[in-house]
Amino acid sequence: MNPWLVLSFFMSIRLCMVYIVQTWFVPDEYWQTVEVAHKIVFGYGHETWEWTLGIRSYIYPAFLATILSVLKYFHLDSVNTVVHGPRILQAVLSAVGDYCFLRWYRNQNGGHGLWASFALITNWFWMYCGSRTLINTFEATLNTFALNLFPWNQNKIQKRYFGLIHQRGTLDVMKVLSDTNHRHTNLLFLMPCHSTPLYSHLHMRIQVRFLTCEPDFTGNPHYQDEADIFYTNPEKWLLQNYSSNDTVSHIIIYDSLYPKIKNFFNQYNYKLNRSLFHTFHPSGRVGKYVEIYTQQY
Repeated sequence: MNPWLVLSFFMSIRLCMVYIVQTWFVPDEYWQTVEVAHKIVFGYGHETWEWTLGIRSYIYPAFLATILSVLKYFHLDSVNTVVHGPRILQAVLSAVGDYCFLRWYRNQNGGHGLWASFALITNWFWMYCGSRTLINTFEATLNTFALNLFPWNQNKIQKRYFGLIHQRGTLDVMKVLSDTNHRHTNLLFLMPCHSTPLYSHLHMRIQVRFLTCEPDFTGNPHYQDEADIFYTNPEKWLLQNYSSNDTVSHIIIYDSLYPKIKNFFNQYNYKLNRSLFHTFHPSGRVGKYVEIYTQQY
C-alpha cells in the first residue's frame, strides 16, 4: 500500500476531529499548553503558579507556539485561527504517530496491518483526544502508544457522546465571549478554577478575573485557596470583593451556583444573557449549563 496514501488517510481523520470534537475535557489542555504558547507569541496571557515557579517544561508550548508565530507573522491571527491552529498542528502530529505505529505493527506481525489501522481509527478515546492540545497526547504520539481497544458499536456511541455533547459548555461560552464588544468588556468567571480556556480562546486584551486555586507555599495549616473561600460563602465573597464602582460587564457561572448569588445579581442588576448546555451529568460545583449574566445599565 502506498505510504503517502496511508498517511493522508490518517491525516484526514485527525484533521476532521479538530472540528468534530467541540467539548471540554481537562484544564491542562489549555492552561498548561496553549495559554502559555499564546503568551510566548503575543506577549499577554496567564501563566499558572507552576510556570512562575519553573517546574513546567516549555517544550510542548514552544512547539505549539510555532503555528501561532506563523499566524502572527502573516497577520492571520483571528480568534478562529488562534483557537484551531494549535489543534490542527497536534492533529497532524497524531496522524504521523498513527502511521509510525502501523509501520511498527507490520514489522512485528507482518501483513498489511488492516486490523491495526481499523483499531486506530475506531478507538473512541484516541479520536476524542488525538487532536487535543494535551501534553499526554503529545507524549503518546511521540511514543506511538496504542490505547486500549473497544468494540466498534461502543466506540461509535461513546465517540459521538464525548466528542459532541459531554462538557461542551465551557468551550461554547468562549466562542460567545470572543464575539462581544471588547472595548467595554470585563469578565468575571465564578467557576471552579481553570474551568475554561482564557486568552488563547478570547485572543483580545480585556480584563478577566477568575477564581484561583494555587497551593499554599507558606506552611499555613489553615490555608484555603480562593476558589474554596468563594464556595464557602459565594455571596459574602462577592460583597467583599465587588463594589458598585467596579465595572464587570459579564459574570460567567454554572447554573447550579445561581440560587446562592441571585440576591447579588438582583442588587447589581445582572440579567441572564446566554445559557449554554454543558453536561447531562452535573456533579459537585459543575452544573448542567454554563450561564452568562450581563449588567444592565
